[in-house]
Amino acid sequence: MKPASTTRGNVSIRVARERDLQSIVELKHKLDKHHEIPGLWPPEGGRRRIFARYRQMLRQPTARLFVAERSSRDVVGYLTVTILTRTCPDRDFRRIGMIADAFVEREDRRQGVGTALVEAAVRFLSSRRIKHVTLRNAIGNRSANAFWESLSFKPVLYTRTSALERLKRAVQ
Repeated sequence: MKPASTTRGNVSIRVARERDLQSIVELKHKLDKHHEIPGLWPPEGGRRRIFARYRQMLRQPTARLFVAERSSRDVVGYLTVTILTRTCPDRDFRRIGMIADAFVEREDRRQGVGTALVEAAVRFLSSRRIKHVTLRNAIGNRSANAFWESLSFKPVLYTRTSALERLKRAVQ
């Protein structure tokens, strides 16, 4: 098995530590700003709540929070992955991996940083004998769509949203 930390150019990938949480929360805030798309779900609480959620994730054996760190010790990207256990007749789908959040600073994109973060998630999931991975991303996010599709992810489901008042008017 590969080491817990890998290097790509001047960026290394490793499991996050508590001291990284503030930087990760700032990146999550940028991700949420990027997703201020009309109709898309709003952010899940403020910075304190996100900090607490990520802190808890650091302690969960079924989850990992990976960071991409420059040689200058700046965190320039992160990815969260969790193992979900479900009731399912197909054994291979009872335990699946879920990539929940992934973000790389704009100036560090298209340099292999995102792929290296996903490689770390793959090693984690493989070591737990997970065979399938899922994720959600916004339909209108063309760069995310291209990135995930380049890594073999295919769209299989649309999630749609509506404000209840709009839906009420539509059904009348």
